[in-house]
Amino acid sequence: MSPAVWGYFSAAGAALTWALAPVLYRLFIDRLPYSVINAVRSLGYLTSAAAYLWAMEGWGSLAAPENLPLVGAIMVMGVVWFVVGDLLWFACLHRLGASVSSVVFSSSPLLAVPSAWLFLGQVPSWGVVAAAFLIVSGLLVLNLRGQRAPVGTIRGGLLFALGAMVTGLSGTLTNAWFVQQMPVPQIEFWRAVAVTGVSWGILAATGEWGPLGRASWRCLGGIVVAGAFSLTVGNLFWSYALHYVTVGVATCINAIKPFVTATFAATFLGEKVTPRLAWGMVLVVGGVLLLGR
Repeated sequence: MSPAVWGYFSAAGAALTWALAPVLYRLFIDRLPYSVINAVRSLGYLTSAAAYLWAMEGWGSLAAPENLPLVGAIMVMGVVWFVVGDLLWFACLHRLGASVSSVVFSSSPLLAVPSAWLFLGQVPSWGVVAAAFLIVSGLLVLNLRGQRAPVGTIRGGLLFALGAMVTGLSGTLTNAWFVQQMPVPQIEFWRAVAVTGVSWGILAATGEWGPLGRASWRCLGGIVVAGAFSLTVGNLFWSYALHYVTVGVATCINAIKPFVTATFAATFLGEKVTPRLAWGMVLVVGGVLLLGR
């Protein structure tokens, strides 16, 4: 199997993993402050990332790294990507709602393709550019609905969405460089260390220990499992994808995530599949197929 095919499969694996994550949260997690959810899920992230590193490279790989500046950059970008970015994303959701927020955030292929060209020298083909536009068109058909909200609320939500897109894109671009400098298991472990430390620091700063103490073990266990699945498994797929294919191709494939989430929701949560969803599927799948030309 060629490296490009491995990259396609890895990007699709990341999309499927990240698409199922919201369904897992909805099934297993009670209502808790985001600071609590973020801190608890980071335990699943750190534990599973350490286990994967040990399985791939042995106990010696858990020792202090030799390239401290590189590890420091990985840890900083991990916090930007998975702590700051998630805070911005939730702020966007509160102002625009899930539907419009998903459309705005999932339009990142249009930003990722030229950014990868500018910063990484990955010149996009016309197929990738056309696929990006086709996928975003499908997302618009799938999610865009008329909503009424104060102008200030909309503007604020769009700014938060833009911030979430920029942090996510910066994480992807730097990760595409990191995977060329250090083995993926080590990258994920040190990123998990940083995310876990900062997440628990935020919880300590907010002082929201009460909801954590009142949460059931079933709820906390679900959060830990969801964290391991969405962060470690999804991130590993994404890192391997960036190792084999360009950012533009990987991002376009990952853009099927909202559609897959809707499909999982229909299957596991009983939500209806509408004609809008069907048309969105045609456009999104068409865009992904175009990547293979």
